[in-house]
Amino acid sequence: MDAKMLMHPILPSLNGKNLSGLKDAQGKPFFREIVDSVHNGKNGIVKYYWTKPKGKKLYAKISYAKVFKPYNWIVGTGIYVDDLKTKMQQEAMGAIRSMRYGKNGYFWINDMNNKMIMHPIKPEYDNKYFIDTPKVPFVKLGTDKLKETKLDKVFIEYSFYTPATQKYSHKLSIVQLFKPWGWVVGTGAYTDYINAKIEEERKKAQEEMESQITHIIATSLLVLLGMIAIIIILIQKIIINPLESFKYGLDKFFKYLNINPERIAKLDESGNDEIATMAKEVNKGIEYAVKTHQELISLRKQLEQKVKETSDNLDKTKKDFDLLNQDRQESLAFGKLLQNSIIPDAESIKKACSDFFVCKHQPKETSSQFYIFDTVKKHEYIFALIDVKKEGMSGVLTTMLVNALFKQYTASLKHTEDEQISTSAILGYINEQITTLVKTNANSGFISKAGIDCAVIFFDKNANVVKFSGANISLWYSQDASLQVIEPVYETIGNTEAKDVEFKEDVIDVGQYLELFTSTSSYIKEYIDTTDFVSPFESEKNIFKENIDKTQNESIVLGFQIDNRPKIILEYEGE
Repeated sequence: MDAKMLMHPILPSLNGKNLSGLKDAQGKPFFREIVDSVHNGKNGIVKYYWTKPKGKKLYAKISYAKVFKPYNWIVGTGIYVDDLKTKMQQEAMGAIRSMRYGKNGYFWINDMNNKMIMHPIKPEYDNKYFIDTPKVPFVKLGTDKLKETKLDKVFIEYSFYTPATQKYSHKLSIVQLFKPWGWVVGTGAYTDYINAKIEEERKKAQEEMESQITHIIATSLLVLLGMIAIIIILIQKIIINPLESFKYGLDKFFKYLNINPERIAKLDESGNDEIATMAKEVNKGIEYAVKTHQELISLRKQLEQKVKETSDNLDKTKKDFDLLNQDRQESLAFGKLLQNSIIPDAESIKKACSDFFVCKHQPKETSSQFYIFDTVKKHEYIFALIDVKKEGMSGVLTTMLVNALFKQYTASLKHTEDEQISTSAILGYINEQITTLVKTNANSGFISKAGIDCAVIFFDKNANVVKFSGANISLWYSQDASLQVIEPVYETIGNTEAKDVEFKEDVIDVGQYLELFTSTSSYIKEYIDTTDFVSPFESEKNIFKENIDKTQNESIVLGFQIDNRPKIILEYEGE
C-alpha cells in the first residue's frame, strides 16, 4: 500500500523499490494512482503507457488491481490496448461475416483507403483495393461520399450483379463509418425487388379500400335518413316542450329575487325524463333560496346594528389608546432627558486627559448603555462604561440607579486623605448594592436579573498610573503602536448566583504616552484588527468611527489619550 514493488515477473530490477514517484511518458505517477484507486476496499482500474516484454516502445495499457487483505498486498494485471483492439476486430469481423437478412442480405467491410477488409459472398475481394473498378463500384462510391459530406452515414446508388436474376440491377446501399477502427460497414438491397413488392401491396390495399368505402357509404345513408326522422320527433317532445316549461318557472323565480312577491310558481315536475328530475332539484333549490333570502334580510339588519355599535366602541377605544400612547411617548421623552443629563460634558473630561473621543451606535430612543465621569481629587479621575441590558422606562430607571450608586461611592472617596482608590472595590460595591436590590425587588421588573456589564478606569495624574477593573467589558491600550488587551472578570453585576464574585484590578504605568480604548457589546474584539492597528490620535484615520455602523448591536466606544511627552517650542529670530 506504499507503492513498493514486491514482485514483478518481467522486470525483477524493480523488486524492493518504492515506485510512488515513477511516471509514464505522459507524466502520470501510475503506481501511486493504482494505490489510491484501491483504498476503502475498491477495485482499481488505471490507464498508462508501458513497454511490452523484451521491447522498448511504449504502448497504452489498462491495468486492474485488487487488495489481498490478509497480507495487505495489491495484486494487479493488465492488457495492452492494441492487443485488445486486434482481438476485438477479429471477433467483430467474424460476427459481421455471418450476419444475414432476407433472401440475399449481407454486410461487407472496407476501409477509407478503398481496401476491402471482408466480403462474405466474394472472399476473393478481401485485402484488395478497388479504385475505378466498374464491377465493384460501391467501395470507392461509399468512401468518396463519406469524405465529401463529412458524415458518418450515407446512401449510395450503383449497378451490381444480382445472384437471383444473374443480371446487373440497380442497388441502393447504406454505408456507415466506425471511426475508432476506420472501418466502413455497408449493406444494400436491389430496388427492382423492393419496387415490385411495394406495387403489389399498393394494389391490394387500393382494391380493399374501394370496396370498404362503397359499403360504408350505402349503409350510412340509410341509417342517417332513419335517424333524422326519429330525432325530429323526439326533440320536440322530450326537449323543446319541457325546456319551455322550465324557462317559464325560472323566469318566475328570478322575478321573485328582484321584486320579492309573496308566492312563486314551481317548475313542472311531471314526467320521468332528465328534465323532470332536474325540475324537482331546482324546485328544492328555489325553496331553500327563498328561505335563505328571508334569513339574509334579517341577518343584514342585525349586522348593520352590530356594525354601528362596534364603530362607536372603536371610536372610544381609539381615544383611550391615543391618550395611553401620548403618556408613553412623554415617559420615553422624559427618560431620554434623564439619561442625557448624566452624560459628562467634554470640558470636564479634557481636564483628565490630552484628548478623547466617543463613538455611539444607539438606534433605540432610550439607550441601555451610557458612560459617566467624575473627579475624585484635582489629580484623580474615574471613568465608567455601563450596559444595563434593559429597554424602555425600566432601562431608564436602572440607568439612574447605577449612576446614583457611582456618585455616592465617589463622593465618599473625596473625603478620604490617604486611602488608595481601588477600581475592584468600586465594582464590588456596585455589585453588592445591585444584587441586594434584585433580591428585594424581584417582582418589580425594574432591575434586570440578567445583570449589568461595567468597566471602571481610574487615572492618577500625579502617580501617572491607570487602574482598571471590568465586569464583561475589556480594556485595550497602546503605548508603542501595538494594541494590547486586559481581560475582565466574565461575570455580570447583579447576578444573584455570583454575589460574592471578586473583581480583579490591573495597573498600567502610563509613562510618557498611553492610549486607552473600551467598548460595550465586544465591539473592538469583533470589528477592529489589532494586528494592523492605526492610532486615531496620531493619524487622521479613526477606525473605530469608520466601523461603528457595521455592528448590529447597540454599542459605545470610548477612547482616551494621555500624552506626557515633552513639548518642544521653537523660537526663531532674524531674517
